[in-house]
Amino acid sequence: MRVLEGDRTVWTYLPPSYSQSDRAYPVLFACDGQNLFDDDTSYAGEWRLDETLDALAREGLEAVAVGIANAGENRLTEYSPFTDTGKGFVSWVADELRPRIAAEFRIAPEPERTGVLGSSAGGNISLFALVERPDVFGFAGVLSPAFRLLGDGIFDVVAKRPVRGRIYMDIGGQERGVAEMHRMADILRSKDVDLEVITEPHDAHNEEAWARRLPTALRFLLR
Repeated sequence: MRVLEGDRTVWTYLPPSYSQSDRAYPVLFACDGQNLFDDDTSYAGEWRLDETLDALAREGLEAVAVGIANAGENRLTEYSPFTDTGKGFVSWVADELRPRIAAEFRIAPEPERTGVLGSSAGGNISLFALVERPDVFGFAGVLSPAFRLLGDGIFDVVAKRPVRGRIYMDIGGQERGVAEMHRMADILRSKDVDLEVITEPHDAHNEEAWARRLPTALRFLLR
């Protein structure tokens, strides 16, 4: 990686029809790649992203998904919009990783068919990526955002930008941060966005909950 130091593992999921088709697919760049596809690589449980996308393919919704391993002990720094590393992460995904994936796989070039997805701090940086780089990203899945980690700064950034695209946000009722998510939702409702906001009253802040809510998120984002 030129923008960020070191190497990073990336997993790429191809939809069931990929080998029988020549079309370009929507592409989803997802944070915390260790936890997306396999319990063996996960440190906190699996999202079952591949199984979910396989099921959605039977409904006619298909996408290429790119899981990006997080930075380990530097995860919160990398997923913060207010650090050089966080801004560098967004630039790397937009300007280095996406072109590399496009060179190897058939992904759609349009921003409206290019998205980002994450939970907690990964949700924070996913929303920021949509706001910061509308030339690349046109939709974002923001699961259980941890806006409380960022203070008022993230609300000011979003309020002052001409945000557009499709945004899915959710949170569990047993989590901290419910009020902050709804505060952000109120800001986004004044923007040019297609917005879905869900609160699941009994959900906590964990991979099991995100895996359970993932089909709803992807049906909205990929429709």
